[in-house]
Amino acid sequence: MIDFILLLLFFKKYKKFFKKPPIFAYDLMSEKKLYSELEVKNSVVKYNFTYDLIFKASLEACPSAAIKLIKEFVSDLKDISLDEEITFLKQENIKGVDIKSTIFDVNLQIANNLVELEMQRENVNYKMNNRILKYFADMVSTSYEKGDDYNHKPCYSVWFIGFKMFEDKESIHEIELMDNIRKNSFVEEAKIIIVEFEKFKDIDYNKNRWYKLFKTNDLESLKGDDEIMNELADKIENLNNDTEFIRRIDYRERAEREYNARMNAATEQGLKQGMEQGAKQEKIAIAKKLKSMGLSIDEIVTATSLTKEEIESL
Repeated sequence: MIDFILLLLFFKKYKKFFKKPPIFAYDLMSEKKLYSELEVKNSVVKYNFTYDLIFKASLEACPSAAIKLIKEFVSDLKDISLDEEITFLKQENIKGVDIKSTIFDVNLQIANNLVELEMQRENVNYKMNNRILKYFADMVSTSYEKGDDYNHKPCYSVWFIGFKMFEDKESIHEIELMDNIRKNSFVEEAKIIIVEFEKFKDIDYNKNRWYKLFKTNDLESLKGDDEIMNELADKIENLNNDTEFIRRIDYRERAEREYNARMNAATEQGLKQGMEQGAKQEKIAIAKKLKSMGLSIDEIVTATSLTKEEIESL
């Protein structure tokens, strides 16, 4: 009995050393610890709404938030009811042996409207406008049903961009097919909406928390009397506490960094090779000119740094 009491006293005094160790997230390939303890304190998260996996998972878990986001940024659909039925469609739209596939972030139908929502927080090594056009064209093409008289469903491709695509100060751009002569719409109810949230700087976030959603990692500051926003903030927080989900994001982040590093290195190498090749051609042109002027091989070698063999072969 005395031994048991002593054991309890020992445990009470040193219980801090028996606490469960914190959970860590690791880079899956290098086993490098990326950050400590996944516990979110004061609702400040590492990955906010602008990470595509968070963006997709949180909206699919909160359909009413997806509707409210659409109402906020798609002017044609601002009168859609929050109670409207929403159907999430398959993400991969076009697939074929010789066709580049399209994988949407969030692809849905609300009432009779097709809407795809895309999150692109960082600039990429290809023309963004070409990618947007591809996604938009694929969505519109699948809106035509067999047997119809070429009547497409209303289509809206909404892109949330974390960098500047346009040089003006406007943060929201609506793009559609226009008749340049008559200045009217060529196709009705088919639009691309580009939201450059990098430009959300002078907005009163207290009046519109939906804009703040793209700029903050402090989820508590998003909460208020809007139940839908509160639900979405809670979902993002829960995702940040899901170790398996965070591992997926960590892996994606590492893969994207490696890809961008390879692309940048290849670009720099290509520029270097191009400059070296251009400099070599210029030296050869100068050597030919000097040779035609009767200068000796040794003199041309000194002037151009080309080898004797290279000059003699000209």
